Amino acid sequence: MFGKKKNADADAIENSNVSDTNEAANETDDDRSDDDLKSEKQFTFKDTLRLYVTGIITGMLIIALVNIIFDIFDFHPFSRFTAADRIYDRSQEVEAYIDKFYWKSDTSDEQFAESAAKGMVAALDDPFSVYLTKNELENSEKKHKGDYVGIGCTIGADPKKEHRYILSITEGKPADKAGLKENDEIIAIDGNPVKGKDIDYMIDKIAEKTGVTYKFTVLRDGKQLDFDVTTENIVNQSVKYKMIENNIGYISVSNFDGESSKQFKSAVDALDKRKAKALIIDLRNNGGGIMSASLDMLDRLLPAGQLITETRKGYKDTIYKSTNKEKYDNPIVLLVNPGTASASEIFAGCLQDRASSKLVGEKTYGKGIVQTLFHISEKRGDGIKLTTGQYLLPSGRSINDKGLTPDYEVKFTGKESDYETKKDNQLQKAIEILS
Repeated sequence: MFGKKKNADADAIENSNVSDTNEAANETDDDRSDDDLKSEKQFTFKDTLRLYVTGIITGMLIIALVNIIFDIFDFHPFSRFTAADRIYDRSQEVEAYIDKFYWKSDTSDEQFAESAAKGMVAALDDPFSVYLTKNELENSEKKHKGDYVGIGCTIGADPKKEHRYILSITEGKPADKAGLKENDEIIAIDGNPVKGKDIDYMIDKIAEKTGVTYKFTVLRDGKQLDFDVTTENIVNQSVKYKMIENNIGYISVSNFDGESSKQFKSAVDALDKRKAKALIIDLRNNGGGIMSASLDMLDRLLPAGQLITETRKGYKDTIYKSTNKEKYDNPIVLLVNPGTASASEIFAGCLQDRASSKLVGEKTYGKGIVQTLFHISEKRGDGIKLTTGQYLLPSGRSINDKGLTPDYEVKFTGKESDYETKKDNQLQKAIEILS
């Protein structure tokens, strides 16, 4: 895991000055000339120098070769970091106790290493910074891309993290076609129980390739049912739209991914053609996503001007701006709640600052930080997501740990099935404002 720092002492080569006044030698070499003696002394010096230089070069080559070997095997015994030394020492001690006393031995070295890396990042006490294994990193990138291999449903866990449920179903996708429904409790996949299993494990199992059929065993209304579901490539539909009463356009944005911007622009264009006199943009329970998607969508609505400022420690501020390529001139009202976070808060805050758009609902989550994803090792395929700065809205205000306060605070009084209906009191308030 980490190399332990050691003190390496190089062997010193000492050159002794040998006296030329050796009486025994003089007695046997009286017949040699002074030139012969000088030649012998000169040869001895050059020979010693040659050996000395050769030794140095050989030593350097050996060190270089050892370093290359260490790099190949990802082994670094001479650590430059004090923290790494302490971690190494402590992990050695803990490992010794585990090897000697722990009654099972089914944890691999790789699992220990991954857990240690996760623990280091957890020590930052930042809920948004995380170490990602290869599978976690791949799943994260697939999610933000906007298209993925799957069955078109969202899987969640109960608070005890034992039972696994289907939280939502995408209409027309494999899960829906097979007959799975929201709130179905997943018992097994292909006969393998999933109780207590990590959700990423379940996603990985059904996200390897298209055209694979899995048997889902679920519990519904006390009955155990089996459904055969075949995976396919799914493009996430994060944007939905429709015309509602009083000639108002309604757009729901569930998250910001690689497909959201294109879908949003198509929605605005379609509602424009239908002569919508205003827009309601629903960002409730939108946890964010790719910031670039949020900025692209703002560029469709706002004229040229400043959007957000990205501040990072040790770096010059980066300012993002909208162009004058497109704009929307009609009124906009946004629906927000505590589930509105990150990129969706930036989106709402920019419209509130730049277009005087009104926010209806409840105070938002309060996440306005810059997160950067780093790929650590190409060999392992792992990565680390770190908080590296924060975003400021056009007015200069920060939403981090503060959130956005709605212009009209309206607490939702219905249940989830009441969204987008006459019982949706937040939506009805937005319609009232625009009417």
